[in-house]
Amino acid sequence: MLVLLVLLIILVVHLAEVLPVVEDSVAVVLEVAEVFAEVAVVVLSVLAIVLSIRISAEQV
Repeated sequence: MLVLLVLLIILVVHLAEVLPVVEDSVAVVLEVAEVFAEVAVVVLSVLAIVLSIRISAEQV
């Protein structure tokens, strides 16, 4: 899942290089990058919660 997120970020960076440098297209790319960043925060938060639950379950 984390690999997929990295691939999506690479895709956004590639799109930023390929698209013509126009204010509208740059704004769209930045919006998409912001959404990916928010998804990354949620995914990493869930991963941290799952790992902490697994660690606490193993200690019992």
